[in-house]
Amino acid sequence: MLAAQLEERMRKEEEEKEAQAKELAEKVKSSKTASDVQSARERYLARKREKEQQAEKEKKGT
Repeated sequence: MLAAQLEERMRKEEEEKEAQAKELAEKVKSSKTASDVQSARERYLARKREKEQQAEKEKKGT
């Protein structure tokens, strides 16, 4: 009986470790790095500048 309890306890601990590892892997997988965010911001600002330059060209051309 003691052996069965010990096995059950070890099994539960192993399941908890696996669950924690899975949760950590999901967090790492889904989180964006600071460089990803910065890169997206730079692309946005570049598109914004191009749009403004295009608007100026159209305004001068008219």
